[in-house]
Amino acid sequence: MNKHICSLKMKIIVITVLFFCLQKSNPENNAFQIYQALGYCHLNSDGTRQAYMAHAFNGHDYVSFDVETQTWTAAVSSAVFYKRKREADQFDIIRLSYLYRYLCTEMLKTVLKYAPWVKERKVPQVHLIEKHALTSSKIEVTCHVTGFYPRDIRVEWLGAGGLPLVEGVRSGEELPNGDGTYQLRTSLTITEESQGTQSYSCLVIHSSVSENVTVTWGHHAEPVDDHKTGGPAEKFPFLTME
Repeated sequence: MNKHICSLKMKIIVITVLFFCLQKSNPENNAFQIYQALGYCHLNSDGTRQAYMAHAFNGHDYVSFDVETQTWTAAVSSAVFYKRKREADQFDIIRLSYLYRYLCTEMLKTVLKYAPWVKERKVPQVHLIEKHALTSSKIEVTCHVTGFYPRDIRVEWLGAGGLPLVEGVRSGEELPNGDGTYQLRTSLTITEESQGTQSYSCLVIHSSVSENVTVTWGHHAEPVDDHKTGGPAEKFPFLTME
């Protein structure tokens, strides 16, 4: 299983700043320059810590600060002057290191102490939903995965031989539910020629389950265990495919 998916990783965003500065070099242009600063820390399930801070200018990397080595790095040549100015301020370097190496992770520990539910893993429920087009014989089968936590998840459609499918697959984004869990929809369009002769499987990989969750649709599809993966495919024959 994907290592990133397996690890429980708590994160706090410490600083998110967005500055809009009127461009002075060309007053007639009336364009805006955008400067961004972002910092965060991770507290991993094994107790290790990670922290990071970076700045961007007009959507591109500008400078970054390595919390472990306490050094600044310029991403572009125009940032070298700014990098040297920040490196010359030793008090500022100490302040940043304290903020991200200690204060940020202590905030995470406080969150886990008073709201321990945030680190509890929730098993995904998987349902297959059919949509039959009115203007063609195609079928869209949506793999609806919901109720899972943490957010990191991998959902794929598998075809013949258990190979991942790309053509005809449309994936959405992880969306929040009202209870703190997440949901995701991944759809597969099936042509008339493949209906009744080919089976397709929705594969779900999540850190809350030790084994992969697989729900099969089509020819020779096995019954679905409601307790493990949700229910069988729901059919909506009068819905038009988008």
